[in-house]
Amino acid sequence: MSVTYGPGTPIVVVGAIRPGEAVGVEAIRAALHHRKSTERDSDFLGRTTTEVYADETTVVKVRPDLEIPYRDKDPMADRIHWIHARLDRERGIAGYPDARTWFLIGEGDEVRAGVAAPRLRPIHLWTPEEFAARWAWFARRFAALYLRAGNEGWRLDEGLSNFAPDGPGAAATSADAELRYLDDDLYAWDRGAGLRYAWVVFGRKEKWLTAAHGELLGHAFRDELEHYANIFDTREVADDLRIDGRDNDFLTALASALGAPRKRVKSKPGRGGEVRQVALLADIHANLDALERVLSTRDLQQADEILVLGDSVGYGPDPAAVIQRLRADERIRVLRGNHDHAMSDAGSTSMFQRDARWSADWTVERLSADDRAWLGALPLELMEEDWTAVHGAPIDPQKFNAYVYKMTADDNLAKLELDGTPVCFYGNTHVAGAWGRLKKGLPGEWVRPDEPIDVSRYRAILVCPGSVGQPRDGVPGAAYAIYDRPTRMLRWERVGYDIAPVQARMRAFEFPSRLVDRLGNGT
Repeated sequence: MSVTYGPGTPIVVVGAIRPGEAVGVEAIRAALHHRKSTERDSDFLGRTTTEVYADETTVVKVRPDLEIPYRDKDPMADRIHWIHARLDRERGIAGYPDARTWFLIGEGDEVRAGVAAPRLRPIHLWTPEEFAARWAWFARRFAALYLRAGNEGWRLDEGLSNFAPDGPGAAATSADAELRYLDDDLYAWDRGAGLRYAWVVFGRKEKWLTAAHGELLGHAFRDELEHYANIFDTREVADDLRIDGRDNDFLTALASALGAPRKRVKSKPGRGGEVRQVALLADIHANLDALERVLSTRDLQQADEILVLGDSVGYGPDPAAVIQRLRADERIRVLRGNHDHAMSDAGSTSMFQRDARWSADWTVERLSADDRAWLGALPLELMEEDWTAVHGAPIDPQKFNAYVYKMTADDNLAKLELDGTPVCFYGNTHVAGAWGRLKKGLPGEWVRPDEPIDVSRYRAILVCPGSVGQPRDGVPGAAYAIYDRPTRMLRWERVGYDIAPVQARMRAFEFPSRLVDRLGNGT
């Protein structure tokens, strides 16, 4: 929904990376007159839910999707406290522009958080000639910034649209310019997994890169790693690059500069015996009634294997019973989703928005130590000869946080092509359907779940069976899919069940009304 911020809309500047350089209210108001696109090939790439505004000097981003936790007694004070905590985190990586400023805009229930910063020219807008001329500067600055953040426990989004030069000589080749991080999000440190994938995509996309560029980048990281021992194993990352970049001079040289080869073992978990019919379930979300209805279908009765694509718990009223049911059937293999991880001994519920966090905290109290240990031991990824499976997205190093949707489909399809596994089953979106690429170079296209498809027709395809326990595609009921391995045909199914008893249990436990109501409308 488009929102207009008029001259009378309240704006409260909360704080900046360097308080004395905060962007002022009038500069924020001036930028709000210029709405910008976040679509591909624009100056401001990013999530479609973020509202981006920019004039010649200032960039403003408003985050309607950012639900800041607060208590009813003093919501404004709680929002301000949350932002100050966020600023402390951002200051820790010492990579954001000094004038990066957090503010609140709106009033009452419509207050939204936003950030403002000086307008810099992100690196994805550089020409190949510009990039080649500044490669040595970029390699050193990127290595220092990326590993400094990693040392604080954070992974930066490696996309070039998230980085820009700043300071003296920012528009030239001056060694005095700083490299700044522009993205709002910080991710859990993954010991170099995301960096490796980003390098593979970059190395294959930018045809101007040579072995000399790869060698310089590798040495920049090796030099910087002297300050941050044990952040990640350079030899392991290098070995992955050798496999993914066999025919690419840049990646091969980068791998050599990072480290000598080491023995690498890849395991592909599987089941004994012939598996023909694979049932795909995802996002059960502690809804036992929906799960039992699906398991009672003829499809599931005849399935050789049942693959659960994560998020067995969360949002629903039956977490322990769902875990018990899944563990009772030897045909069932279960992946770890973000909700599963949060409620395990290794996770935390603090990253969720308000309703999700409420249900997560409620769930944790009703799980035994054995339940939580089981959730924490679930695999993040499953691989077979003809498919791979994750909860979130193939390009996500953690495999359970990211989403496959329009803005990320092509990158995830490219990941499948690089890995040589053209079919990936995923969950997390709660929307049945698929993203498929028919020929090399074509963008991914959305495949509606209306009729069976032959997955072998696609060069790469990402398939979501929909959600068993909490659909979000506007169609109530329990969704699943069936994959026939011999014929490589896949079909989507949805069955109805009596939702009222589930909602009654949720109300009895005083679940947030939004979580109760969405079962009935599929949103």
